[in-house]
Amino acid sequence: MAFFKWLVAGLVGAGIGAAVWVAIGYFAEYEVGYIAWGIGLLAGIGVRVGAGDTDGVGPGVAAVGAAVFSILVAKYLVISLSMNAAFADVGDIDSGPISQEESISMIAYEVANEVGSEGLAWPEDDAVYDDDDLANDFPPGIWEKAEERWDGMSPTEQTAKIEKIKADQKEFADQFAGQLKAQIFQQSFSPFDLLWFGLAAFTAFKVGSNVAEE
Repeated sequence: MAFFKWLVAGLVGAGIGAAVWVAIGYFAEYEVGYIAWGIGLLAGIGVRVGAGDTDGVGPGVAAVGAAVFSILVAKYLVISLSMNAAFADVGDIDSGPISQEESISMIAYEVANEVGSEGLAWPEDDAVYDDDDLANDFPPGIWEKAEERWDGMSPTEQTAKIEKIKADQKEFADQFAGQLKAQIFQQSFSPFDLLWFGLAAFTAFKVGSNVAEE
């Protein structure tokens, strides 16, 4: 119970430094590594406030945990917020309606999967990219079957199909964005990060434990 109290106090202190990191990283588009050191210091101070007269390894470990967690969260938030802003500049998937041709193309993919897409004669990539007619993106006969399925739907069913397509596209976009953020987050670490993480952890433990060197 005491350890949890120390950890929360450390997170409060480290959260202040993490907020500064996120603000600078997002608005200035620049990552200041030494702020991680400050987060370690603030985590240690927070633990000291929560631990009171209790010194030792326990509060020190709580401070380290709070510092490392806050640094990782801050680093990820900078990447996430920056990418969200970039995606917003590109445009929202809900910004425009889905045309009838686009709806039929989605149905055409369903038809192809039902038939067995691997055994079909799909057009060459060059032919697809050079032609704006979506019907030419599919093997012979697939588009016609998709059109028949679309024409057989009532207006209500067509509207529901469009909404389902938009929801599927939004889900795919969200999954892609999440995977991309995770990948960029993993690739964002450098040898300097290990240095700042180490200094932050050392400082957090030193201040949090309040154990003087002999």
